[in-house]
Amino acid sequence: MVAAVISGIERKRLLTIDGGEILLYVIHPYLRSWPSASSCFIACMLMLAGCAGFNPIPLEQLPAGLSIEAQSHDDLKVNVAIPSNKDAEAIYGVNLAAKQIQPVWLEVSNQGQHPLWFLPSGLDQDYYSPGESAFAFHSKSNDVLNDAIDQHFRELQFNNLIAPGTSQAGFVLTNMEDGVKVVDIDLLSHEAVYRLTFFQKVPGFKGDYQHVDLDSLYSPQEMIEPEDEQSLRSLLESLPCCAANGKGKATGDPLNIVLVGDRTDIFTALLRRNWHATERLWLRSLARTATSFFGGSRYRYSPVSPLYLYSRKQDISLQKSRASIHERNHMRLWFSPLRFRGKEVWVGQISRDIGVKFTLKSQTISTHKIDPDVDDARAALVEDLVYSQSLTGYGAVEGVGNATFSNPRVNLVGDPYYTDGLRVALFFESRPHSIADIHVFEDWIVPRRSVRGYSEDYLGSAEYQSALDRIDTLLRPKAKTQASAGVSVSAVLTSSEENTAVLGIDPLEKGVQAVWLEVTNNTERQIGLMKTGVDPDYFSSLELAYANHKPFSNKENALLDQHLQAMDFRGPILPGATVSGFVFINATQQTQGRALDIDLVGNRWAQSFSFMLPLSGMPIDNFRKEMETLYAERELTFIEDEAVLHDALQQLPCCVSLEKGDLQGEPLNIVLIGDFDDITTGFGRRGYRNTPTQDRYAYGRRQDSEGVRQGQWVASQPHTIRLWQTPLVYRGKSVWLAQTSNRKGGRFVQTDLTGEAKSLDPDVDEARRN
Repeated sequence: MVAAVISGIERKRLLTIDGGEILLYVIHPYLRSWPSASSCFIACMLMLAGCAGFNPIPLEQLPAGLSIEAQSHDDLKVNVAIPSNKDAEAIYGVNLAAKQIQPVWLEVSNQGQHPLWFLPSGLDQDYYSPGESAFAFHSKSNDVLNDAIDQHFRELQFNNLIAPGTSQAGFVLTNMEDGVKVVDIDLLSHEAVYRLTFFQKVPGFKGDYQHVDLDSLYSPQEMIEPEDEQSLRSLLESLPCCAANGKGKATGDPLNIVLVGDRTDIFTALLRRNWHATERLWLRSLARTATSFFGGSRYRYSPVSPLYLYSRKQDISLQKSRASIHERNHMRLWFSPLRFRGKEVWVGQISRDIGVKFTLKSQTISTHKIDPDVDDARAALVEDLVYSQSLTGYGAVEGVGNATFSNPRVNLVGDPYYTDGLRVALFFESRPHSIADIHVFEDWIVPRRSVRGYSEDYLGSAEYQSALDRIDTLLRPKAKTQASAGVSVSAVLTSSEENTAVLGIDPLEKGVQAVWLEVTNNTERQIGLMKTGVDPDYFSSLELAYANHKPFSNKENALLDQHLQAMDFRGPILPGATVSGFVFINATQQTQGRALDIDLVGNRWAQSFSFMLPLSGMPIDNFRKEMETLYAERELTFIEDEAVLHDALQQLPCCVSLEKGDLQGEPLNIVLIGDFDDITTGFGRRGYRNTPTQDRYAYGRRQDSEGVRQGQWVASQPHTIRLWQTPLVYRGKSVWLAQTSNRKGGRFVQTDLTGEAKSLDPDVDEARRN
């Protein structure tokens, strides 16, 4: 089937420039190389099934018109295309879009000397396996039809690996994206890692960015090209402080960000970090907004109201949606006439929405209420893009104008805000770039978050001093501490009782986990804590406060705002200084503890710490001690040589037992080598949470540790992982044997309380690959 897709694509050379070719790809409406055995199988199955609800087109009638983008790297060539929802339904025979599934077509040609392995998790870490997605369209009573659907989905799937001198093509089933989609293709070989990024437009989306032709906005005479960084800095400082209304007579939100780079690098970095282009106001977007508003659901493409710069409304709006339409980070960007060293310069505004209010100052009678601490939203963007792999440096300039907590400014809908008056410039290149290589422009201004949302008098209040005393007595003694590279970090996950005692509220009631951190910097550099490394969707202190406001209690609400702002962790951490405070992250359902990553960043410097922290009353330390004493030293086998390790691994048990007997169960199909904390934090980074699972047995005991993968906003295929420590030790590291599997039907099936289904997906290798 995939062979038909490949051979049915005709490559037509349109133009050759400086040795490079522009190619047109046309998928023929009639493909002649459909494998006869597969086609006969599907045809027979469909006749038996009566084709009820499943009507894929024969591949020789595959619709034309897929827009294919090609990239090459040495002996590697990759083609990518995203079919429209209509074409996807024709190809698969079912309405994938109704299940929020979006197929991405991929063709990889490997003319190198080594085999290549494609990592679908790099494209979408929550991608759908063929078995899982096919199950979503199963009939309850027609097994013949179900077999036909399963076979068809398997035939269409991209298959690893790509041997030297061969090509592979097929589809990867990803989560639905509207507008534009970043397609990251990661390929591994024995010698290298290849990373290619495609910026694909999704058919059928009406984005607000489509109202302007960027390439014809400015004449050559209007372009301004500063020659050095100091000239660029002066030009950025001379920009207006704020966006304005349509008539230009009233100022609104501050213009507090600047993005410098090639258009593709900038926007793929944003999309990679789950920023989405917004829809323009039209019938569908209004209906989706209303549904999200009244239902409290999430709408990733919700329209953003217009603000004006350069005598026009924003050229593009983007948002990073959160749990509901009421909460989001959003930005507006304008394409400027500036160019710096051949790179485009975009000027923008970013703020954090923390709720919805009614106002006559908006044409729609309602609008979002912004977090008045706009510098927090600015800092969150910088931290977020640190992890995009495309950010190479950043620095700040004047130009916005200072506004204090006691004397704030207001935007066009009357929301107050305060700021240190800086705008941050971010510089982009093509990925990948390590966070340890990011250049902080120290000869510019380094933002220090000096504006705080409370009065100085509050620091001397009884409420604040009492909270500090309770931190000393309740939190600091139970903190876990790590130190490295001149920095020490202490961390605690707080319980409901501790939250109430220190914060005056319990964030857990709102699905928020409070983390108390203390960082001591004994280096000679200024460093900063990456809150987005702890949780990409962390809550600002005022966002949490607003969610806990009480009606008709303005004085009490104001005190809560000040208290949570004073308790907030606010950097940077200067040389020789210690900073402590809270970070508010999304709570998860767990039983033993939570993996926590702490990333600290300085100028071309980074240091990471990984914690496994106990929840309230959970004996993580006792569990760790049990692992350390599980085997007597005489029972351990110490190995230094890889060949010896290879032979020893082949002697390990093949499968789990379903009980403490000989009844054989699922295969033990994973080996992990490392310290317990490193392994569990690694799984934690990929969405696994310590969750009770059904008991399985190896080495005469139930699993030593267990977890299930969970999605934050998008549901994940619920992979189950069970681990047993073996008596092997390789170069000082413990060797763990694990069993991983998926439930049949994945996220499309009802489960019991443990998150497991009665039936196991028979393709256990798919779970291992993922």
